Amino acid sequence: MSLTSRERSDQRAFTLVELLVVIGIIAVLISMLLPTLNKAREAARETQCMSNLRQWGMGFMIYSDSNKGQLPRDGDDGDKSSKPVGVWSDQALWFNAVPPRVSGKAYYDLWLLDRNKTQSMPNTGDNSIFVCPSAPRGIATPGQEQADGLGYFMMWGLPTATASADQRRTYFCYVFNSKLITATTERFKYSQLRPSSEVVLMLEKMMTPGETKPAFSKSIGRAKASWERASTRHRKGGFFLFADGHVGHLTYAEVNNAPRAPQDYNQPGKIIWNPRVAAN
Repeated sequence: MSLTSRERSDQRAFTLVELLVVIGIIAVLISMLLPTLNKAREAARETQCMSNLRQWGMGFMIYSDSNKGQLPRDGDDGDKSSKPVGVWSDQALWFNAVPPRVSGKAYYDLWLLDRNKTQSMPNTGDNSIFVCPSAPRGIATPGQEQADGLGYFMMWGLPTATASADQRRTYFCYVFNSKLITATTERFKYSQLRPSSEVVLMLEKMMTPGETKPAFSKSIGRAKASWERASTRHRKGGFFLFADGHVGHLTYAEVNNAPRAPQDYNQPGKIIWNPRVAAN
């Protein structure tokens, strides 16, 4: 006796219980896979971050070789009108001087493209030598600096050497080591960065006030940084570019456990911020 079409359809269909079991199994599998996928994504972002810093390292070396061994200018903090980063178009400032050495654009040129509405300034998530792929949009510390609604820090600089400072949008995840400067105007030569495997050339900086608690510095929107503004985006720490070109990872706790008495922030054997400062 043949089955009716309705009876054949009932035999092929899932029951409600079976459907719920399948959905439950899929949900369990997804919950098991998500942590692995997230770790894989972060590992890929860390690889890209390290690659960015290595490009900076190559650019610094090429610039130095072309300029009698000198490093580019680090500029001033840029978070106040009284401390402008320098003349925006100065081709000796690190953010203008180094990127063209590795087929990138000077930051001033990126600003011109943005002003002309040809290309937006680099920001979070962009594929740029200035951007860490894990970094969020910039958030200013109230009373210390300014950031706009898109997450750019509004930094002070000079349109010309004789003009008053103005504010422009910036997004630097990687910055010059601020301790590679002394009370004099003399710039370091690359050959003076010794031991080169320990002297920090660049580092990832914090992009939001809440990234590190407690933070040593309230002002994070500056164009350079040291241990006070080191990032904690990657495994409770960040990546550092050393003068010999290698990139290393240090946690925030490791960077901030030196005695520093009263102006000593070096940790010989691990990390040197200023080769001219005698370590304890």
